[in-house]
Amino acid sequence: MEILKEREQSHLLKGLIYLDKRIDLNETDKRYLVNLQKGFKGERCFDDLVKTILDKEMIVLNDLLLVSNGTTFQVDSIIITSNTLYLFEIKNYSGKYIRNSDGLSTIQGQDVANPMIQLSRMESFINQLLKEWNSTSKVEANVVFVNPLFSLYNAKIDDPILMPNQIEEYLLKINSRSRMLTKEQHYLANRFRKLENSGMPMQKQLPYYNYEELKKGLSCKNCGSFELLITQRSCYCKSCFFKSSVGEVILNNIEEMQFLFPELKLTTTNVNNWCGEVVHFRKIRKILKDHYIAAGETSGRVYE
Repeated sequence: MEILKEREQSHLLKGLIYLDKRIDLNETDKRYLVNLQKGFKGERCFDDLVKTILDKEMIVLNDLLLVSNGTTFQVDSIIITSNTLYLFEIKNYSGKYIRNSDGLSTIQGQDVANPMIQLSRMESFINQLLKEWNSTSKVEANVVFVNPLFSLYNAKIDDPILMPNQIEEYLLKINSRSRMLTKEQHYLANRFRKLENSGMPMQKQLPYYNYEELKKGLSCKNCGSFELLITQRSCYCKSCFFKSSVGEVILNNIEEMQFLFPELKLTTTNVNNWCGEVVHFRKIRKILKDHYIAAGETSGRVYE
């Protein structure tokens, strides 16, 4: 099995995580962050099963944003085998839900977006692409509910869904049917990658923020806490007890600064200010010299 595209946190999710540590997000953005984190966790759970179970020749692409003729579709996972493309829409819902004529609703009666409609549109979109590419591969699509605490009542036997206790069996079936791949499957995988790269991400933007209002200081990579005990070489988080080197913590916070403020010059002064001036100036300068390329005179040196 080849994972041609690994799953990563989206730009939006990463940015909201960074901002949540340093400003008070409003209720809407906070709720959106929680939902993104929950969804990403569910997708990673599915990825772990895929990596554990599938060991035959096939290609996996995760988290694709496909753009074609003005139409944009997000595909959580594609597994390409010798004659079939398996599409997965992954949901990390928890609690009791009811299948009704309009889609899904919670047991309390709150309607939720119908993932099967989204899946059907995605399947149609992929089939159209395969037709344009003169491919004879079949498409099999399913909504995957990964959370073991999820229940669905009144589901139909022909619904394209996989319940938590069906996922492993389904992946084993894919594994048993797998045959040697041909050039066509590698061609399809590369076409999907090229199609994804041709479009800009269509997603909610980060909320407005400015440098002055963000909290400064070193934060823990594991939990985001600023309650750190810093020694000469090590850094201990008082909240989650995560341990790392001072250098690692500073580099993580530099990455965060550059993500949120890409126009801000990477200088010793700026990094020192962003890190809350809790580490000696010389330590920051050494880390920058060791990991970045210096440009300019000593008094106004910028790192790249």
